[in-house]
Amino acid sequence: GTFLPPLRLEAYASDGSQYIYVIDPNSWNTIQTIEVNDLNGKKLSNINELEIIPNYDGYIFANAWMTNFVYMIELASGNVVK
Repeated sequence: GTFLPPLRLEAYASDGSQYIYVIDPNSWNTIQTIEVNDLNGKKLSNINELEIIPNYDGYIFANAWMTNFVYMIELASGNVVK
């Protein structure tokens, strides 16, 4: 899925892998690829349903497809923090 947060200059997309893509919404070019790791440092695959929540700047929330888990991911590092 793709999520374009309000008041931001980039979009975020997932493709069901362990990556979150930062997209320039004008050109649709990928400007950054973030590899997501779980709390144990292992790659977290099946990422989807990306959400940015006000007051959590620098973080994105996602779930892993076919699970009931929602992960809080630090955008700077790609690490799950909760």
